[in-house]
Amino acid sequence: MRRFRLPAVLLVLSLLFVTAETFHYTKTTGFCLTCHEIRAAEASWRNGPHYNNSSGVVAQCADCHIPPGAAEMVVDKAGRLRELYAHLMADNSPQLWAARQDERGKRARAHLQNDACRKCHDVAAIQPASDTGRTAHALLDLQMTQCVQCHQSVGHRPLPEGGARS
Repeated sequence: MRRFRLPAVLLVLSLLFVTAETFHYTKTTGFCLTCHEIRAAEASWRNGPHYNNSSGVVAQCADCHIPPGAAEMVVDKAGRLRELYAHLMADNSPQLWAARQDERGKRARAHLQNDACRKCHDVAAIQPASDTGRTAHALLDLQMTQCVQCHQSVGHRPLPEGGARS
């Protein structure tokens, strides 16, 4: 029984390493952009302020779309297996992708959490110009609203007419 202990430990350590590296790699923007279906989202992200801004800071896909925390990330990754299924099995033609753009945007915004925004943005330091904005930011502190209820296209700006959508 002792002669199997070292190989078993090495196997477990190897599996843990491969799992950790897989989780890390699948959080990179490079991985996200490997799917042809994501090209329109990539173009609209590059058109938005989380990519193209005066500070030079670029938000990566995982910064907004993967919730903070290890347990939350594991649950999120498991839920994203349907995206892998859709990539491999579904009709993902550019025409169908464009037709479902609004639906996908709503679904993505429903999963975004304020914690993702607050990793980079200090809500207390933001001074909205309007009464509506000040009220909305006060509700954020009470956790009664989501950032994306007002800032719907902040991560992915609509493309100008004739913009790349392939």
